[in-house]
Amino acid sequence: MIRRLWVGVVAFILAGLAVTGAASLLLSSYAAALDTSYLGPQEIKVFATSGKVRLAFTPRPDVTYSVYRHAYEDGRDLSRIAWATTDAGGRLVLSTVIPDGAWADNDELFPNMLVFSDVNVEDFKEYYYLVVEGDFTGRLQDYKVVAAYPPTPSRHGSYNENNASCHTCHGLHSSSHPKLLKGPTIEDLCMTCHDGTGSRYDEANGRVRVSDSWMTHTEAPAGPFGKHLSNLAQVDTTSVHDMSGVFVKDAPGSGTIAVAALTGLWKEEFGCTSCHDAHDKFTNFRSLRGVLNGAQARVRAFTSVSWTAPDRSDAVSVTQYIYGMNDFCVTCHVYYSDTRPGSVDKTIPGVPGTHRHPVGISPASYADVRYDGMSWDPGANLPFEDSRPLTTTLPLEGPHTGDQYNQNIMICLTCHLAHGTTRGGTEAVANFNGAANGTENAQIDPTTGYTDSREALAGITGSSALKRASNSAVCQDCHQK
Repeated sequence: MIRRLWVGVVAFILAGLAVTGAASLLLSSYAAALDTSYLGPQEIKVFATSGKVRLAFTPRPDVTYSVYRHAYEDGRDLSRIAWATTDAGGRLVLSTVIPDGAWADNDELFPNMLVFSDVNVEDFKEYYYLVVEGDFTGRLQDYKVVAAYPPTPSRHGSYNENNASCHTCHGLHSSSHPKLLKGPTIEDLCMTCHDGTGSRYDEANGRVRVSDSWMTHTEAPAGPFGKHLSNLAQVDTTSVHDMSGVFVKDAPGSGTIAVAALTGLWKEEFGCTSCHDAHDKFTNFRSLRGVLNGAQARVRAFTSVSWTAPDRSDAVSVTQYIYGMNDFCVTCHVYYSDTRPGSVDKTIPGVPGTHRHPVGISPASYADVRYDGMSWDPGANLPFEDSRPLTTTLPLEGPHTGDQYNQNIMICLTCHLAHGTTRGGTEAVANFNGAANGTENAQIDPTTGYTDSREALAGITGSSALKRASNSAVCQDCHQK
């Protein structure tokens, strides 16, 4: 059965809003019912140590389980690396175990669970696993996908197996935070590890350690926060995903949402846990939240870390976005999601500007299109100035199909980084949301499109807008003017 999942802002949040154009498209795309179940085991525990990753799940009787793994050495494909069959009591049929000795149903760390141990792993590389009954259908969103980063276990999951991790973040008797956190704010707590001192993921400097020392590292896929979050940061950012007292409702493209309609996350101050789930309950890529603004999210992606030099000095990190990343972003940046090609009139009440760049479409679809001036018109007689399909080296998103990834859909992260960037260039036009972010008095010049209310642009003008490349290099990568 095909299990369809939508991610977005649920109807009750948008109730009472006058919506047209892109907004009506959004509402129709969010009409499908949620399906929160998964194929295969509903819970998979993962525990990594040096050179070894263990997966554990509760088995069903008379089932053949297969384990698939993704890593750079697998040709960036999911490879079937193990399988085993259970009997009528849910115990292993030893004659079916492949590879020999890799399975157990009496593991001390995972009692009463079926356990697979993968010993063909290398420390500081990233591995992703899924367990299926029978064969993999090819739709990653239908399965739980668990990640492992040997040699150390993650502090964000498998707490029964790594029970010291709770005390890393929480103090039982003397905390000044309602969540019993060991930091005055969530961001302060996160930075006690993610500034490069307690985690291989240094989000302050935007790097990932690939050995026991920071002498060898690769760029973090989301970019650096810099001194915005840590005085220890050694990089200067030109823009970051703002966490300076802004609220989720202030997200550019959120629209003017009536205060009475604000619920849950919309009302909260924006921070690390606005996007990430510290306990990794949903096993989303990069521990992204499974529920945002009333909507449920599934995000599937792989990061491949590889090197060829013996000292790992040439380490690189490549992220493949498979499913759900674009929908995740637009749960807050609602009206920036429009799949109509070109820049047709996309007027939305409460969101200034009538034209914007599409997302969720394939750059390759721009072949032999026709337009009339700046308004998209497939029936016009003027040929597009370049009839070749657009191509790009920037990240795209697409489903896993067979032995390859059909990466063909442009997403928010095609052009932008999620955390921060050191790239140059400025974004000169503010993102206005009226009362939602305090720009209701800003005026747009009808000739230039710029505002004459400079105070409304604080923190926006002079920003590089989280771009992956400096100035217009992102645009040029596709359009090749």
